[in-house]
Amino acid sequence: MKRPIDLKSISKIIFWIPFALPLIALLKAVLTWVEASAKIQTAADTLFIIFVFALIAFNIYAWAQRKKMEPPKTRS
Repeated sequence: MKRPIDLKSISKIIFWIPFALPLIALLKAVLTWVEASAKIQTAADTLFIIFVFALIAFNIYAWAQRKKMEPPKTRS
């Protein structure tokens, strides 16, 4: 039997998307503005990609920790 979709966690993710996207865009803009040469731009792009993957990894880790803390579901 399929487990029902947890709308509460999905709504939390949807709630934070509008806040996360401008922050990521702002970081990208700052890294681009700091550029002084092609090497620094490449480094800025690399740092940005690393930052995005770290953010995704942290969110997966936090989700797993929350999942681990949930009490086991009991049958009624």
